[in-house]
Amino acid sequence: MILDHSFPRETDYVKKNNIPLIIVGGTVEYHGAHCSYGCDTLVAEGLVKKGHSVDLITYEYKDLTDKKEEVINGVRVMRFPVKTVHMLHKGDKVGYQRYILDNQKNYDVMINVGSQTAFPNWLLPIIDKITIPKVLHLH
Repeated sequence: MILDHSFPRETDYVKKNNIPLIIVGGTVEYHGAHCSYGCDTLVAEGLVKKGHSVDLITYEYKDLTDKKEEVINGVRVMRFPVKTVHMLHKGDKVGYQRYILDNQKNYDVMINVGSQTAFPNWLLPIIDKITIPKVLHLH
């Protein structure tokens, strides 16, 4: 199944309740009091409002919060020690890849937000091992 940039749209697949989704590459929008309404926020919270469970993987910004995991507006936010600066990716690549491979069975769809950052780029070497549908959401 191929979904375009207008995901989520009213398809039979999306109309089902409680589809577990994982959004990879969430940006700084999800850091507690510093929450702003960017693309990742709207997609994640919109899916939660439709009755789906959404986990969002984002970067760890210790200046903003020290929480590794929390629920914000119904979205489970998980922060990984990963950083991209000038297209150079740093952090726990192996731990992130292992998390995705070990936990993909808990999700029906993976939405990758953006490109040229650590999260989507580090999936490329293991993309054939990820068996759930994958969506690349560019903005």
